[in-house]
Amino acid sequence: MFDKTRPRSGNRSPENFSRRGPQQRAQSAAANRVRQLRRAVCEESARILAEEGARDYQRAKRKACERLGVDPNIGLPRNSEIAQAVAARLRLFQADTLEIRYRRQLESVLHGMDLLQRFSPRAVGTLLDGFVTAQTPVQIHVFSPTPEEVHASLNGQGVPFELHDKRYRFGRNRHRLVSGLRFIVNEIAVEVSVFLDQYGFDPPRCPINGRAMRRASAMRIQELLAEIRQADENR
Repeated sequence: MFDKTRPRSGNRSPENFSRRGPQQRAQSAAANRVRQLRRAVCEESARILAEEGARDYQRAKRKACERLGVDPNIGLPRNSEIAQAVAARLRLFQADTLEIRYRRQLESVLHGMDLLQRFSPRAVGTLLDGFVTAQTPVQIHVFSPTPEEVHASLNGQGVPFELHDKRYRFGRNRHRLVSGLRFIVNEIAVEVSVFLDQYGFDPPRCPINGRAMRRASAMRIQELLAEIRQADENR
């Protein structure tokens, strides 16, 4: 049986609720304001990435904060949230060109992988998630004892290219500059990173979700193209 003489924990009197009410309301309003600002930064960052050719999520967030007059210390949206907003924006505002662009990207990456078939090429990037902006390059990882072997192979096939190194994150705090190159296929930029054999099969971290980057074989790209063709036939 409940002992009425035992003091209850905490003071639940109406007077106490009255004193705490305004403070709680102020905290709730402040939290809502932060959520609104965070959402605004997310949407503006997505617009910058989708329409202005930006590719770096951190730079897009900083630019969004500057334009909106938002303090970047409020707790900015995660890259994965912005990536979802980019995909939604592309579907909403660029639906008529998105599928055509996606197909061209798949065809270009397949062509690029064919040129690099000696080096076990793997496609990476947002292409594997089904969305690409007008500025998104094709991205390929290859594996070779030295970058010079890849250079020699492309030279032998008459493919002009320029050097293009890229910084990747491995694990939580390890960063490494990886040698690479860039060439053009069907008016689309193809960026190639050359991973040395001794660490090449340890995938770098994805800049969007922080997990190991997904790598797709040429067979997987062919399957994606086949899915698009099948969808077209069913319409």
